[in-house]
Amino acid sequence: MSFLSQKIQLAVKGTYQWWVIISYLVFGLMAGSLLMSGIFVYNYTFRTLEDAHTIVLLNTDMVVNNINIVNYKKAVDLLKIKSPTPLPENMRNIFGYVTGAAPLSTTSTYDKP
Repeated sequence: MSFLSQKIQLAVKGTYQWWVIISYLVFGLMAGSLLMSGIFVYNYTFRTLEDAHTIVLLNTDMVVNNINIVNYKKAVDLLKIKSPTPLPENMRNIFGYVTGAAPLSTTSTYDKP
């Protein structure tokens, strides 16, 4: 008997076999529709909330980029007349450090009584 010559017969194995198959299909369709409904509601709920937030932001009277020109000109004038302070030459560099041991002084600069 060859595999290709066999006839496939779909026979009902029991009285309620087709009802079992139909019930599995119905439950599968119900589960799929619940899943797709959940995805649809989730996506469009957050899209609607985002659109509402954008509309609220666009309808506000406060504009973020307002510049007070009078105060801006005063600040520019003050920066023009500001003179840099001279830095002492022996200023300590707080960003540099010595990897070796720190030198110790053997003499004291304090007056002894």
